[in-house]
Amino acid sequence: MESKKLAALDFARVAAMLAVVAIHVTSGYVYAEGAYTLWGISLGFLWNQLSRFAVPMFVVISGISLGLSRGTGGTLGFYKKRLVKLGLPYALWFTLYFLYEQRGALREFFDGGMESLWVYLRAFVQGQSAPHLYFVVIIFQCYLVYPLLKKWVERAPVASVVVALVVTCLVEELYFLLELGVDLIPSLVRPYLWLLLPTWLFYFTVGCALDRVRAEGLVAFAQAHKLAILGATLAFAGVYVAESYGMNSLDSIKLALNLYTLLVLLSLFALWGWLGKFDGVRAVVNFLAKHSMTVYFCHVLLLYVFQRFPFTAGTWGMILLYGAVLLSSVAVAFLWDSAKARLGRQLTRKRA
Repeated sequence: MESKKLAALDFARVAAMLAVVAIHVTSGYVYAEGAYTLWGISLGFLWNQLSRFAVPMFVVISGISLGLSRGTGGTLGFYKKRLVKLGLPYALWFTLYFLYEQRGALREFFDGGMESLWVYLRAFVQGQSAPHLYFVVIIFQCYLVYPLLKKWVERAPVASVVVALVVTCLVEELYFLLELGVDLIPSLVRPYLWLLLPTWLFYFTVGCALDRVRAEGLVAFAQAHKLAILGATLAFAGVYVAESYGMNSLDSIKLALNLYTLLVLLSLFALWGWLGKFDGVRAVVNFLAKHSMTVYFCHVLLLYVFQRFPFTAGTWGMILLYGAVLLSSVAVAFLWDSAKARLGRQLTRKRA
């Protein structure tokens, strides 16, 4: 069951990767008029909202992956490994995006001395050089609490998930009240609350609670009840989009997203029971999952490039833009990861 379960998890990772690319591509089309609508809702808005499970699911998958990994070296070894695996790529890609953002005033930036350094460091801590890098800041907070959270989850899996759900729902309710004009969020915290761990705690705790036995059981359950789960997910997806449209809300911080994310995860596990039988599908999923992190890092930069082309106008332009960004991101990720692996092998041989 182990390889099948891991493959199902990779399938969910790939689906989240495809969805996060869709969120950023469609962000410029959600209110654009188009020839294709569903009950008055544009395809851009529909696609954007249906993809909103992406970041929460990445957080869930991170928790599951940590629970399935066989950690060595204790807590210090855990932090060191995560710093190398995610911290160094983040620092590199953050800097690339930051320089791109400053491209019109690079001379002024470098002449700014300590003031410019402070601007860089403040943006670095908040992941603010590109619209998707905040996710890495969230994940590092998850890593910081993981050793303690893991012990709590092991002692009280149900209680830990319930408490995490209450905390996250409380934050989501504060956001909902803010949209209604009721501001109960302290002004010092308000600009950063979407970035802080309590907002995403439920997703990470759920992932941590799904150890090997529970994850295998969840995959088996989903594949045994495919039609019911897929039907429930489609029905709730409609409710989720209708609520977002009615509230005119594009955010990923909502009560309904908690259930929607879990239903999509179950549906992906269920679908893998069918799709995973095909060798070609398995090969594609394995390839994309291997390069998913680099695709996540590079796709926004490529989106900036392709947005300048004239073919991006209209609904079909949105679809073509998505294809161009996705295919180019996968190509760049493959070349980047291959070069990094080759460099790693060379350094290993030199040390030997």
